[in-house]
Amino acid sequence: MLYPFCFYQKKIVKVKKVRLPLNELGFLRGMAIFDYLIFLQRKPIFLSDHLKRFLKNAKTVFGEDFKLKEKEIEKIIKKLIEKNKVKNGAVRLILSGGKTFDGKTYLGKPNFLVLIEKLFFPPKSFYEKGIKLITFEFERPFFEMKHTFYFPLLLSQKRLLKEKALEPLYVSKGKVLESATSNFFIFKNNTLITPKERIFQGITRKKVIKLAKKFFKVKEREIKLSEVFEADEAFISATGKGVLPVIKIDQKTIGKGKPGKVTKTLMKLYFELLEKEVEKN
Repeated sequence: MLYPFCFYQKKIVKVKKVRLPLNELGFLRGMAIFDYLIFLQRKPIFLSDHLKRFLKNAKTVFGEDFKLKEKEIEKIIKKLIEKNKVKNGAVRLILSGGKTFDGKTYLGKPNFLVLIEKLFFPPKSFYEKGIKLITFEFERPFFEMKHTFYFPLLLSQKRLLKEKALEPLYVSKGKVLESATSNFFIFKNNTLITPKERIFQGITRKKVIKLAKKFFKVKEREIKLSEVFEADEAFISATGKGVLPVIKIDQKTIGKGKPGKVTKTLMKLYFELLEKEVEKN
């Protein structure tokens, strides 16, 4: 669900009045980057982390064609939250390719869009009972960048519904990488392990690793799929999920088939961190 007001190009407008050109590269070629963050009590969470990442990706893709700075985007976000009169929600920043081929180049001036969305955290039962993932042979292109190519997730929807799973878990050549919209962790022999290479390294992932290092050993390295099925615990992390226990992958049960102590501890610590962010902002 989208709230009524958004930012498009240079001003705040009603969502229903936004019209993207049909020769938009985001539409025709899938050329777009984005970022996604949440706000609680009207206070954006880890805002600077998200904006720095967004601007880094914007510069990589569009160079000097996108000129807004971190503080300018921060002001836009805060104005939109107030304009939409919502306390808790999500912000989606989108920078798409602009108008296509003009006879000289395929790359036009990028279109900048900021949307305010309803906040959808998974149901409470998912945290209490855990969720299922399904394996999907895939490695995200441009994995270091948050872009809008989610074709494999969409392709897997029928299977996800049939098997009552939440997301696909991307696997490449026997190595586990990441989930479709989340990072992936296992816990084995008192060590928290998460893939490091060829993945999108999320902000929630970074926060969870920092929290975990106070209590457990943490290793960032390759994880074989066979190793996952021998793990004591597993979970995924993401901005819109926090820490979410994984108790089953395909038809195989992880650990005891219920959220483990370590996952519960990190889940609690992460949500406490969110509360602290609200208090200090």
